[in-house]
Amino acid sequence: MTEGNLLSEDRPFTAAESRRQVAGVLRLLGSRRRRVLELGCGAGRVLRAVAAAGHRCHGIDRDASRLARCAAPSPGSPPIVVAQQDVRSPWRGLHGIRFDAVLLLGNTLMEFAEPGEARRLVRRACARLVPGGRLVIDDLPSSFWPLVASGDWCAGIDGRGEVQMAWSATDETFTLRSGAEVDPARPHPGPGERLFRLWTDGSLRLLVDGLPFGPPQRDARSNLLWWTRLPA
Repeated sequence: MTEGNLLSEDRPFTAAESRRQVAGVLRLLGSRRRRVLELGCGAGRVLRAVAAAGHRCHGIDRDASRLARCAAPSPGSPPIVVAQQDVRSPWRGLHGIRFDAVLLLGNTLMEFAEPGEARRLVRRACARLVPGGRLVIDDLPSSFWPLVASGDWCAGIDGRGEVQMAWSATDETFTLRSGAEVDPARPHPGPGERLFRLWTDGSLRLLVDGLPFGPPQRDARSNLLWWTRLPA
């Protein structure tokens, strides 16, 4: 566990990690003007930089205050079109628009603990992509599973006893506890605790199975993994 920022909506990564990821997204988009949708865009950690590069951006998030920061005008940048809603609901205000890229970053995919729910989201994102468009996520398997394999996350409680990662006994899911909720006697999630999923390469393959995507590609420098929409 690192710095308590794993599932932070404002700071999911360190500043340096975030800069590298934004640079990777911009490389992936290239110099031609693209249309980009970010699901769970938050305050615009990524999307504001994408708009500043001249791309046409749309963002969806459930938090109105973060959306306001994302959509705040910036000199020289095209406006960002935002919609306040849960990304699990049918996306409003897009009116049949198709995108060159759909972004699902900031560890947002971890919030989809149920594979069926994640599958529905990915299927809808795929339907919104033009041929050659890309669905881009954080490279969760490369970022986090080596830590699990090394034992760093298996112990559950950080060195200061302030954060606990309680793993499900039979699945790739966990809950996070902090402060007074930390309890070494409860190593597994209990009823009512919010679950997150740490996706593996294998579970991601199942997530996109049967959808018109090419093989996954990744950029280790920027912690990005993406699939490209195949022609119909």
